[in-house]
Amino acid sequence: MKKIFLIGYIVAVVFIVGCSSSKYMPTQSGPVPIKQVSAIYPEIAERVRVEGTVWVKLLIDKEGKVRKAEVEKTDAEILNEPAIEAALQWEFNPANLEGRPDTVWATYPFVFELK
Repeated sequence: MKKIFLIGYIVAVVFIVGCSSSKYMPTQSGPVPIKQVSAIYPEIAERVRVEGTVWVKLLIDKEGKVRKAEVEKTDAEILNEPAIEAALQWEFNPANLEGRPDTVWATYPFVFELK
């Protein structure tokens, strides 16, 4: 199986999770990936030559662990599960707000491209 090409360090959106408010606030510095796991192409998608991007929204806690992963946008649903499985294994240097680590949502693209 082919691994996907991952566009690293592209953060579409980084926000603090608002506990007491329904609004989000920007962080001083976003989370930085320190461990990235590539998604594996589903065999059937490879056979029928499906390509696309899955944008996965991650909840990254104060320790830099991914606590939740949700598909925000997808080009092909068959690619969603491998993208989520890979995203849940990522680790980060946590986001920073006022000198302290903070829990944030961040969105990352998983690009599935055949060679």
